[in-house]
Amino acid sequence: MALIDVLADCFSGAIEEGVITKVYVGVGDVVERGAPLFEVESDKANTEVLAPVRAIVRELRFAVGDRVTKDAKVAQLEPTDREP
Repeated sequence: MALIDVLADCFSGAIEEGVITKVYVGVGDVVERGAPLFEVESDKANTEVLAPVRAIVRELRFAVGDRVTKDAKVAQLEPTDREP
């Protein structure tokens, strides 16, 4: 099955970037649709990057303390029906 790139598209309004403050998952974890993957802190608020589908985490491209822009690819997921 094709891999899905997850974007750090959790910013609102004119906010363009933030810093990853938490990573909730690891490579190989099975995540449900809507599960938080990362927490990102911007000037205005803390927001979460969520899994768009039920999937296996195949790659994490950023870590705590890294600065990300709203179009950054932060992870790759492989959609799955496998039980967690």
